[in-house]
Amino acid sequence: MVMPVLFLVIFGTMEVGWLVFTNHQVANGTREAARLASVRGNLSSGGPIGAGELKDRILETTSGLDAGALTVSAPTSTWDPGDTVTIAVQYRYTPLISSILGRGSITLSQESTVIVHH
Repeated sequence: MVMPVLFLVIFGTMEVGWLVFTNHQVANGTREAARLASVRGNLSSGGPIGAGELKDRILETTSGLDAGALTVSAPTSTWDPGDTVTIAVQYRYTPLISSILGRGSITLSQESTVIVHH
């Protein structure tokens, strides 16, 4: 009688821990993408950076994220030095328990705003 409750507590704790870890990874990846955007403005040798390159940067600097569940939004503004750029990231997190119960996913969202330097 105690075993189902014990398993619920153990697996619930693991699931919440994995959700917090994933949210931290998304936040860290968003900050890293924003840092990259701050040095890749119109005056840089490579030119302004696109959403695809920002997504690649997020995946390079994080662990455990699924590329198919990651959406990156970057403005298409001028990217001149002194402009502010906001990078918005959304990640569709599917809890392990949802595969058992048939529930949907949770969308984790993060934003980071930086000033373009180059």
